[in-house]
Amino acid sequence: MVTRSERPTSGGPGITISEHPILSIVLPTYNRLSTLRRCIQQIRTNVSIDHELIIVDGGSSDGTPQFLARHTDLRIIHEPGRQGAAAARRRGFLAARGPYVMWLDDRAYPLPGSVEAALDVFQQSPGLGMIGFYDNRDETPPVRRTVRRDGIEYRIYDVRGRLYAHYGLMPRNVMLAIASADPPRNAPNYHAHPSSRVQLELHLPVVGCPQAVVHHQPAAQPRTPGPHPRPSLDFLQSATDATSTHRAQPLLPLPDGHTRERLQTACITPRS
Repeated sequence: MVTRSERPTSGGPGITISEHPILSIVLPTYNRLSTLRRCIQQIRTNVSIDHELIIVDGGSSDGTPQFLARHTDLRIIHEPGRQGAAAARRRGFLAARGPYVMWLDDRAYPLPGSVEAALDVFQQSPGLGMIGFYDNRDETPPVRRTVRRDGIEYRIYDVRGRLYAHYGLMPRNVMLAIASADPPRNAPNYHAHPSSRVQLELHLPVVGCPQAVVHHQPAAQPRTPGPHPRPSLDFLQSATDATSTHRAQPLLPLPDGHTRERLQTACITPRS
């Protein structure tokens, strides 16, 4: 079982960053201070294990930098300008210190017990590449499975026969393998996402944990578009499957101490 810590549930002046976090949480943000505030507070309240929260700010102009500067329990990375979510995640991943890493965004936070459930799955089956979180985002890629919490439906998805999760948690060595290399050129947009890269480039299993749920908040107000507008999700339904092309790419290094045969056959059944 994952060891819980006695972390305070409120941050701000006087609260310091953990020196030896079990988990690093990477959260890119851009001009969404109202929802970012709630995300940070909910993470502090809902994540009981020792963790560090890495905020990657893409040059916000809505007071976000000033707000973040007042909180000594956050690790803050200021990008010189908005470079998109993938680049921000990568910056955060490379700065992470915990043996496990997960990512969110500035409208998303895990429900109570979700992070701990995902880490417990890794302890049961350490050969997995990533645990996908169920979420309630208002997009419509093909749904693989649903769960309900407090009357809200949360989903995990299927893209070209592979599990697709908007948010996930992975071991640090798996994260470094995908963060240290660029996606293959001319790959579909979904290939650049961590849940796809773990499967297509590392050939490691990705599974969903029904007890691991992320709540996605509705936008409080429209956000000023940056230089990297968010791509349409139409490709999830209509993109041509180029799996054979991408599987021809050289395999990235495996996590330490694992064999490819073991990892390709690893599977788990989440506990009810």
